[in-house]
Amino acid sequence: MNLVIKAGRKAYDLIQKEGLQADMVHGLAGAAGGPKWIVLAGLDQFLFGQWFAERQKPLYLLGSSIGTWRFGSAMATPNPIDGLNAFRDIYFDQHYSSKVTKAEVTAAAHRLINVLFTKERIQHILQHPFGRLQITTAKASALAKSENPFLLSLSMLNSMVANAISRTALQMHYQRIKLEDPRDRALLFDDNKFNTAIYDLTSENFIDAILASSAIPMAIEPIKAIKGAPKGIYRDGGIIDYHMVQKYQCPEGKVVLIPHFFEQFKQGWFDKHLSYRKPNPKDLENAVLIYPSKKFIQSLPNNKVPDRKDFTTFSNEDRNHHWGIAYQRSFELGEEFKNLLQSGDISNVVSLF
Repeated sequence: MNLVIKAGRKAYDLIQKEGLQADMVHGLAGAAGGPKWIVLAGLDQFLFGQWFAERQKPLYLLGSSIGTWRFGSAMATPNPIDGLNAFRDIYFDQHYSSKVTKAEVTAAAHRLINVLFTKERIQHILQHPFGRLQITTAKASALAKSENPFLLSLSMLNSMVANAISRTALQMHYQRIKLEDPRDRALLFDDNKFNTAIYDLTSENFIDAILASSAIPMAIEPIKAIKGAPKGIYRDGGIIDYHMVQKYQCPEGKVVLIPHFFEQFKQGWFDKHLSYRKPNPKDLENAVLIYPSKKFIQSLPNNKVPDRKDFTTFSNEDRNHHWGIAYQRSFELGEEFKNLLQSGDISNVVSLF
């Protein structure tokens, strides 16, 4: 098996009784993670290109950072494969100098987003027949608002320490802001922490919302204004919502599907190296998590999922070569998931969190 599938108690029981059908999926969650998305490309193409092709009811697509790029791209064109391929081409076409600067990365991010999400494509996303995009970003407070390198580094240290003591302490530094499709409201997760505020996602703020959700501290300049939302400094949504570990809420008989990069599953960016900070299975009772097995990952170039370190570790040519192999291999995951669904074997493969 190249895939590992885990489910919370309610989702697990549902799959045992009924299997997993496309109309059972209430929402999808897309984690932050930069180039890690490459290992999910084949799954994304199957999900949007085939499995959800005939869908009519709303599908809520919750993402932070690169998760928003994936979902937005799949919704941006009448044929989702065209949008996902455009995303692939633009992402692979990144080239940076050997001594890359924040200004260079910021300019590249703005250029990529504006090429990928044209006015026509944004309109298609916001008028999509069933897709309802929800974007998370983190509004900075106190020192976290600063662009002074020393003060920003100090704020990161303060945030890391506060988060290590208690995840809720992170709300002293950041507020969760959600920009979502106003046509249908669905509270996918129950989390009243971080003083979460929700605003409409519109054609006028779409670009800034995507950029804000992707604005990695120290690497990319923040977004300083999102039309329709409060003024402030907006940074990467993954700071709060890294791997989309949430207490998901669904109507009876529905699940939230989470295609993920690997076994590690953390709530916030500062939780990455906290071995004691693990998901609460009760929070994930409606979730279905899908990710590549360790054996599959070890068979990829450099024995790992692509990541941001590849930009500095490899030349542009070597990086794209490794990424290209991982991209092609990702279709094995999509095909395996398809076969599990069609055969009904998913009920034998899925395990509890």
